[in-house]
Amino acid sequence: MLPLIREGIDVIQVAPCDPSRLRPMDVVLFEMPGSPRGSYILHRVVRMGDGAIVTLGDNCVSTELVQPNWVLGRLVGLYRDGGEANALEAGAYRAYVALYCRPWGLRIRLVGAYRRMRHLGGSLLRRAGLR
Repeated sequence: MLPLIREGIDVIQVAPCDPSRLRPMDVVLFEMPGSPRGSYILHRVVRMGDGAIVTLGDNCVSTELVQPNWVLGRLVGLYRDGGEANALEAGAYRAYVALYCRPWGLRIRLVGAYRRMRHLGGSLLRRAGLR
């Protein structure tokens, strides 16, 4: 969940939840069947429908369909650098969700285009012998 959660630095708190009560922009913890035991995924809900939950990691460019029975809980607390204040209650978090997460369709297109351009640029530099 980069850039929201920094591995090894931030502490998260997840609480059990009823998947039918999830809303877009909630962050859910789930275990996808077929993944190695103990391999958990924390992604943001972007849409609900057709008996599945559509999720997207904050640093991803493709969505995943999650079955409600895979959901283990919902993110209820984020503690920065071991602090005591819940960062999910801060205005900065609400601004992050509004400006970076809510326009997820646009973000997927922009980030995907950026990554393709970087890849193409690197290929061109290698062909020219400059890299």
